Amino acid sequence: MGLCHSVDRKEPGETSTTASTAEDDILGSGRWRRPRGYKGGGEIEGTQQALDRLISNGSSKVACLYTQQGKKGTNQDAMLVFENFCSRDDTVFCGVFDGHGPFGHMVAKKVRDTLPSTLSTQLKLASESEQSGLVNEEEEGQRSESVITTMDEQWCELIPNGEQLPEMYLPLKHALLKSCQQIDKELKMHPTIDCFCSGTTSVTLIKQGEDLVVGNIGDSRAVLATRDKDNALVAVQLTVDLKPDLPSESARIQKCKGRVFALQDEPEVARVWLPNSNSPGLAMARAFGDFCLKDYGLISVPDINYRHLTEEDQFIILASDGVWDVLSNKEAVDIVASAPSRSTAARALVDTAVRSWRIKYPTSKNDDCTVVCLFLQDSSNVVKDSHNEDSVESVSISNKEEEIVPVKEESISKSCGIESKMMTMTLAECISVAQDDEEWSALEGLTRVNSLLSIPRFFSGTMVAATTTMTATFRLFLFCLSYSFTVFSMVSSVTDPRDAAALRSLMDQWDNTPPSWGGSDDPCGTPWEGVSCNNSRITALGLSTMGLKGRLSGDIGELSELRSLDLSFNPGLTGSLTSRLRDLQKLNILILAGCGFTGSIPNEIGYLKDLSFLALNSNNFTGKIPASLGNLSKVYWLDLADNQLTGPIPISSGSSPGLDLLLKAKHFHFNKNQLSGTIPPKLFSSEMILIHVLFDGNQFTGSIPSTLGLVQTLEVLRLDRNTLTGKVPENLSNLTNIIELNLAHNKLVGSLPDLSDMKSLNYVDLSNNSFDPSEPPLWFSTLPSLTTLVMEYGSLHGPLPNKLFGYPQLQQVKLRKNAFNGTLSLGDTVGPELQLVDLQDNDISSVTLSSGYTNTLILVGNPVCTTALSNTNYCQIQQKQAKRIYSTSLANCGGKSCPLDQKVSPQSCECAYPYEGTLYFRGPMFRDLTNANTYHSLEMSLWVKLGLTPGSVSLQNPFFNNDDYLQIQLELFPSMGKYFNRSEVQRIGFDLSNQTYKPPPLFGPYYFIASPYTFPADGNGRSLSSRMVTGIITGCSALVLCLVALGIYAFWQKRRAEQAIGLSRPFVSWASSGKDSGGAPQLKGARWFSYEELKKITNNFSMSSELGSGGYGKVYKGMLSDGQMVAIKRAQQGSTQGGHEFKTEIELLSRVHHKNLVGLVGFCFEQGEQILVYEFMSNGSLKDSLTGRSGIALDWKRRLRVALGSARGLAYLHELADPPIIHRDVKSTNILLDENLTAKVADFGLSKLVSDCTKGHVSTQVKGTLGYLDPEYYTTQKLTEKSDVYSFGVVLLELITAKQPIEKGKYIVREIKLVMNKCDEEFYGLREKMDRSLRDAGALPELGRYMELALKCVDETAAERPTMSEVVKEIEIIIQNSGASTSSSSASASSSATDFGGVKGGNKVLYGENLRKKEVRDGEGAFDYSGGYSVMTKVEPK
Repeated sequence: MGLCHSVDRKEPGETSTTASTAEDDILGSGRWRRPRGYKGGGEIEGTQQALDRLISNGSSKVACLYTQQGKKGTNQDAMLVFENFCSRDDTVFCGVFDGHGPFGHMVAKKVRDTLPSTLSTQLKLASESEQSGLVNEEEEGQRSESVITTMDEQWCELIPNGEQLPEMYLPLKHALLKSCQQIDKELKMHPTIDCFCSGTTSVTLIKQGEDLVVGNIGDSRAVLATRDKDNALVAVQLTVDLKPDLPSESARIQKCKGRVFALQDEPEVARVWLPNSNSPGLAMARAFGDFCLKDYGLISVPDINYRHLTEEDQFIILASDGVWDVLSNKEAVDIVASAPSRSTAARALVDTAVRSWRIKYPTSKNDDCTVVCLFLQDSSNVVKDSHNEDSVESVSISNKEEEIVPVKEESISKSCGIESKMMTMTLAECISVAQDDEEWSALEGLTRVNSLLSIPRFFSGTMVAATTTMTATFRLFLFCLSYSFTVFSMVSSVTDPRDAAALRSLMDQWDNTPPSWGGSDDPCGTPWEGVSCNNSRITALGLSTMGLKGRLSGDIGELSELRSLDLSFNPGLTGSLTSRLRDLQKLNILILAGCGFTGSIPNEIGYLKDLSFLALNSNNFTGKIPASLGNLSKVYWLDLADNQLTGPIPISSGSSPGLDLLLKAKHFHFNKNQLSGTIPPKLFSSEMILIHVLFDGNQFTGSIPSTLGLVQTLEVLRLDRNTLTGKVPENLSNLTNIIELNLAHNKLVGSLPDLSDMKSLNYVDLSNNSFDPSEPPLWFSTLPSLTTLVMEYGSLHGPLPNKLFGYPQLQQVKLRKNAFNGTLSLGDTVGPELQLVDLQDNDISSVTLSSGYTNTLILVGNPVCTTALSNTNYCQIQQKQAKRIYSTSLANCGGKSCPLDQKVSPQSCECAYPYEGTLYFRGPMFRDLTNANTYHSLEMSLWVKLGLTPGSVSLQNPFFNNDDYLQIQLELFPSMGKYFNRSEVQRIGFDLSNQTYKPPPLFGPYYFIASPYTFPADGNGRSLSSRMVTGIITGCSALVLCLVALGIYAFWQKRRAEQAIGLSRPFVSWASSGKDSGGAPQLKGARWFSYEELKKITNNFSMSSELGSGGYGKVYKGMLSDGQMVAIKRAQQGSTQGGHEFKTEIELLSRVHHKNLVGLVGFCFEQGEQILVYEFMSNGSLKDSLTGRSGIALDWKRRLRVALGSARGLAYLHELADPPIIHRDVKSTNILLDENLTAKVADFGLSKLVSDCTKGHVSTQVKGTLGYLDPEYYTTQKLTEKSDVYSFGVVLLELITAKQPIEKGKYIVREIKLVMNKCDEEFYGLREKMDRSLRDAGALPELGRYMELALKCVDETAAERPTMSEVVKEIEIIIQNSGASTSSSSASASSSATDFGGVKGGNKVLYGENLRKKEVRDGEGAFDYSGGYSVMTKVEPK
């Protein structure tokens, strides 16, 4: 933490070292009282009080809290209300925590979760100390007097004259100080949260009775609302914003060698900087975490205040700086006071702050906003505010002694001052425009929210003065811009502001929203595509097939009037569903089919009482089906198919709901999941009106419930591909309306079910069960509607009745793998539709053929094929298709070809971009894929019902897939032009997902999965309402006045920027391409070197210091001032990256720390140079040792340890690095050996990223080294972790042979596979290929297992290769079985260089390509290594 933490301070809330010590000793005075009834144990930790602890949006009797994510990514705020704190019913603990930095959200939540329990523990220890009675009374009295004197001096400005501090205060203050110190230490040692450049502020309060203690770390704020003598509400600030430019804070920081200054473009925001580094630019003087600054003046000591509460005090607001950046204390108090109810007060304040951000700072991204409101009076005693606004009171911070001084605040008009005659708005709805005496800058929206800044710039005093003038000019411009924006918003707005804010928040979290979104703040008035409104409220959101990417956040819950939500066919929508869907109480239609959502289905969906259509199919949902769905009494369509749901089907019991209560449901689509257990008999009843029950493709067990026979409306029943047992219920024959019955692939027993009464039965499949052997049942010949009969792998025997083949509508008979015998006769009259008769592998001895049948008949595997029919087509599996499978004809278009992504329209024969997707028919009444009339009816149905031009529908490639669904590729073409507009795509997608479109009855139930649609790059035109036009005209008029000022500003800014680049430190020009790189790199364990420093230690990069060279550049040896040897890798001309890419690489390298990876010491980015500084490896590369160049002899056990070490390094890169890294150039020259012969992998991070995480691979130009290249990567250019595994397998073979992968045209992998002989127990056929030193050593233990592992690694199919973690485990087993140790000590220290009689050539370690000086190797030039690839998610093989 540094020595500066013990510096004496005279700030509020802090004491000198002496005072602190006195406080430590005075705890025996018992000032914090043990709660009545306290029994000790764990209760004081807070675990027992979960019901009194609020950490998410909500409210209780005494408090409410609300947080909303800003536009910068993850919400880094956290909050807490803890009632009955420390088991006292009069005590409340509240807090707001505002994180910053890469892991700020984690730090904030960690502090929120641990501070209450840590504080409770400290108070408990103080109480126990009191009971022990071990403190000397005389010493105690002296210490008490000392501390009280000190504390009175410190807090005298906050305590009324003559008022004594309560006895609870000092123990509580001491406990809070100790708790903050302990938590900060825990954060520093935390194994998973990196707090080096991440931290959090904290504002907390403890209210015990009428005593209030407030602790503040950072710039969050606590404000008290109290009443003055006129009963008017006034705002009193209870905390000081602990900014770095406060005199006491600045003095401490500078004393500890830290620096405090503001940047040129934000002179009002002071920041903390390291003494010799241009980072991190922290905009606060105190914080938890941020250990990069803890030795330079940043502290985590809270500023602690006390206040005695009175009857005039009404409520307290704790809020993060996202609120205070845009609202004054008085505005916040008025908003909370005017809220409709206590429970909505925090949300009202947050909503107003968010809206104020948009009005005041329209060009910036708003910060996270978090509010906790603690109410001090009973709701029955609350008096409505009747204050005179001319005498309101606020606070300001005096520069002298940092006193809190009440000052008068000018009245705030209840009108915005613009269009005031048209509108009357409350303060919560209208944020006042800046007063004449109020100075604000739109730049505040860009700077205040950035607690960490990484691009410091240094300017002379003259430049600062000049830029201050320019900043004022720029303020004028941005004020005009904001004014115009305000006018425009008020004139044109039609949409309810809550709905507009919610939709804009969703837009900020989604990519690829329609171009009309964001054109205004008025989704209803503009309007926004896909948005439907009624009376200014959004009632429908239809964004089917828009290519949306992102998550469905809780902001959707703000659209309380929403009736229909359709986000179907947007696979880029991922993550879990928000529980705030419950807030959409008027929702009638919810369609999320074909997206990428994960996690469990929220229970809250079950409370949408008006929901009638629920489609969650074709996602990645897991977990159980929520029992709460049984509450959806109006639902008729329930589709949960094609997910990963598990567990049983929930049914009602007592007060718990279940799906048996869905009496209005017509569709139960649960197929293609992992549901298990029995199908509950209670699920079905005679009151139900189900039409489709699709349970196929699950893991159901037990018997088919007889209650199914009660649902006589049933038309399609699919129970196939489960593990059902028992007999088929006899009453199943009561289902006289059944059209499709599929019971295949189960374990059903007993006699075949009697289906004679199913006169409408069209398709039946009873295959792959265990029914009793029998002759063909009578219903084979009595079902007039039958089109398809399937019973394969059964036990039917005897002759087939020829009447079966005479049904006029019969299309397919599939009875393979039974025991039919005797003579097969198709009869004199064969049905005209019959296309296939499959009787493979039966016992038919003769056939009587009918001249009326010329289609497919398969008799392979019958005795008849060994005699009379042996040479006929009937005895061949591959038979010529009599008719072509149907596809929409393009014969009239003359073979016209189209560019990529376009197709020929069958209607116009012009190239266009069709709306494409796949239709899946789950229970069609036919099996014929050739009947043109059938598919013509589907085409006509589609263009008529979807409102398209006749002939604009194309059907391609119909077939029955493995799920026995009819699958058809669908293409719909626009009536005019090449594209559909977005509204048409949304409408078509909705019609197909909502089942608005009904296909011809022959096709049965279906679902549709759309392909992403390509919209024109310039988007579509936007319609403008009259309000919008008026707003634009008014706003533009105001903007014209600002153009001159903007031109002047731009001219001056350009000149100053050019001067700054020359005068500043190198990070000013970090992005060489002109694009801001986002700041100086956030490094962990690596430092920045100046070019001059590196030039000096390498003798001006002389040849005498050169170690080697490669495709990236040359490598030099040098010694730092502390004596550390380093290898300095200097990029040559043409190999340098852009500034942003180089920054990304060094951040990545600095985060990777493992004993088997070469560590990054630092970097240089200066004067056009890109230089990396690595730790020095004295024993060169593995290849040097294998070839004898280094003079190091590696025996078998040492080679195994080298293999283990390098495997561990690669496994870390693949599985533990964040983000994971694919090396891409694993080879023996990139495995280096240190002085202890510990293997370390080098060169794993120097490349450009071309990531495609959704496909599970990285698509890239092939780079690497010949001989080590994964053949699958080489051919497909798709890089995965298994590519590294292949290269490592080649290294394993190299360890055995000591030969290069390619020598004299022979490839080591192929050569090893050819000679490998497992019968040779000693050398496995490899004697002639082995390194001589190993061959002469005799039999090698575990050689066979080692070779099996190596050959698995070099398998040509990536999916067959092991992962690196599996390789590590296998090598560990090999080493243990061979009698060696796998521990790090054994693998390193025991194999020191001294064991080999000295080291030769140790100064020739080669980083990068490891090419020797002046040496170029044939065949490697075309595959120069340019580094490893970083992947944002864990990569799995395709």
